[in-house]
Amino acid sequence: MSSPLNAVLIGDSIERKMTTRGIGPVLILSCSLLMAGQPSSSDKRKLADDLIQSLHKQPWPGATNICNPACWMFRFTAPMQALLDLGSDAQESLIKALTDEEIRDQAIILLGGIGDERAVTPIIEAMKSATSDPALDRRRRTLLAGNLASARVNRFETLPDGIY
Repeated sequence: MSSPLNAVLIGDSIERKMTTRGIGPVLILSCSLLMAGQPSSSDKRKLADDLIQSLHKQPWPGATNICNPACWMFRFTAPMQALLDLGSDAQESLIKALTDEEIRDQAIILLGGIGDERAVTPIIEAMKSATSDPALDRRRRTLLAGNLASARVNRFETLPDGIY
């Protein structure tokens, strides 16, 4: 399993491309926090908030099914991987991000990756909200992310009617 530092180093290996998009400073901040010793909970929450803002600057290409029945390539961006590495320290910030339509699919898939069953209800509510999203592509991406997250959390008995 990679550590947050490893995720930052992966991001730093493409720092030149990322800096032009505004991602580099966030990854440099996360690297300095991690190298300074064990970050406090408030530092981790601040880092999670900063990484969530960077999701707007580095779009996620989405998950792709590469074989049947279920072989998924997630293609996480560096900020997404860093959020996964923060684990439960990022959960509160990710739940708040579910209201942002532009990154809702990323927040859902990351909450599923963290795997805490307390995220189930907020994920279902975000999926319900997405069913009325007028942007078809965004709606599909959000619902797919929700279905994949539900499989990972493995605590959803069944999804409510109309959400699939």
